Amino acid sequence: REGGVGSLTVGAGPLWSVHLLPTVISQMKRRNANLHFKVVSGVLSNLLPQLLKGEIDVVCAALDFPDHPELIKKKILVSEHVVVAHKSHPLAKMKHVDAQTLVEYPFFGIADDYAGIERMEKYFALHGLVPPRLAVETTSIEMLLSILATGDFVSSLSSQLLVRGKSLGLQALPVSESFWTFDAGVVYRRTPHASALIDMLQHELTSHAGSATATSA
Repeated sequence: REGGVGSLTVGAGPLWSVHLLPTVISQMKRRNANLHFKVVSGVLSNLLPQLLKGEIDVVCAALDFPDHPELIKKKILVSEHVVVAHKSHPLAKMKHVDAQTLVEYPFFGIADDYAGIERMEKYFALHGLVPPRLAVETTSIEMLLSILATGDFVSSLSSQLLVRGKSLGLQALPVSESFWTFDAGVVYRRTPHASALIDMLQHELTSHAGSATATSA
């Protein structure tokens, strides 16, 4: 009840697998040695069903999905999907990349990320273009970043992931419009199970998100 002992299974979307969540879990564990965490990586399409079944206690992901009577959503931050490629990619050398040019290059993305794919398809459709199909898909964000570093693909990623991506030579391409801007945060069931730990996790994530915003500003 007090959050000092127990186990918490956390579903982590691509953004959270790299940004904030690893640091927050590490700090919570250092302060409370008896806490146990299990982290399940995925996307909304597979994390939310596990949450509703009780297989996951809390999900850190995009909140851009219809409200559900059994779920509570708490916003932590705002993220923007930017188009990313390695600095050696031909598009990285351009001053401006329009939709017609962008669609000619192979895209790499997260498997089953239907929300992200839908936003990408909408972007190209609004420009009168047939959206590209993903040339390569992966379930691993680290694999995605590593293959992007080869310079052969482009992808649409949360801007926060560029903190990790820059060390691999990745950069945002000069596209005037983003594919998707969304609220991100925690989602959990309307149940007292693990409520103290969820409150702690939410508090820590909010504190770290505020600190990161202040630093970038």
